Amino acid sequence: DIISKLKQSILQDAIEGKLTEDWRKENPNVEPASKLLEKIKKEKEKLVKDKKIKKEKPLPPITEDEIPFDLPRGWVWVRFQEITTLITCGIASTPTYYPSGHMFLSAKNIKPYRFMPEDHKFVNEETYLKIVKSAKPELNDILLTRVGAGIGEAAIIDKEVDFAFYVSLTLIKFLHQLIDSKFILHFLNSSAGIKNVISFATGKGSSQGNLNVNRVRSFLVPLPPLQEQKIIVQKVENLMLRISTLKEETKKAEKNTQTLMQAVLKEAFRK
Repeated sequence: DIISKLKQSILQDAIEGKLTEDWRKENPNVEPASKLLEKIKKEKEKLVKDKKIKKEKPLPPITEDEIPFDLPRGWVWVRFQEITTLITCGIASTPTYYPSGHMFLSAKNIKPYRFMPEDHKFVNEETYLKIVKSAKPELNDILLTRVGAGIGEAAIIDKEVDFAFYVSLTLIKFLHQLIDSKFILHFLNSSAGIKNVISFATGKGSSQGNLNVNRVRSFLVPLPPLQEQKIIVQKVENLMLRISTLKEETKKAEKNTQTLMQAVLKEAFRK
């Protein structure tokens, strides 16, 4: 429990800019996120013009009441749609499965930080092409679960595999040269990201709810400058590695304690 709380504390500090306070002092002239947002907007306009992505419906402006916490200087609040090129779900109807063919994934293949495509079903060529024609999952895209007990769990596609996917998953694509998807992943798995899911989920309780894709597009996301995104990712990864080491050391200590207790008890009963 302590380790889980520690991980959440690290993620929250990361997305609030607390992990990089000293870095910002040492790098005061970094281009602000507002400039990064302008670059993303221009690149998306170009992609729309080239018919590589569809033009998006405008979302309502962010209000003061929506903002959950203050951001450091140089950061901005954005709606998820503003920094993504695609947010969509998979095929809505259950397809026909086959003994072989193209890989087909669902919510069971995603856990926080874990992309697990190994246990999958197969669909035929026609179904596969229908799904990936407008939404082909690629390396470093994010998958977010949108139904069931694990609603809101997110992982990065970290293996080069071709697959189609079910409606239980939301695919989130970025301009990877302008957004570090690992930073976004940390946000989605943070307490603030989880609160987003709970507040936007519809249905009886978040565990049985449904996370509508349009609502995902409306998520509020804290956006740091790109350079700072990368620094945050490095710091989080280093801290999580230290926590994993601590966890293993704790397990060993517990095992040693149990062994010692058994030996003491055994000796006591002999007497």
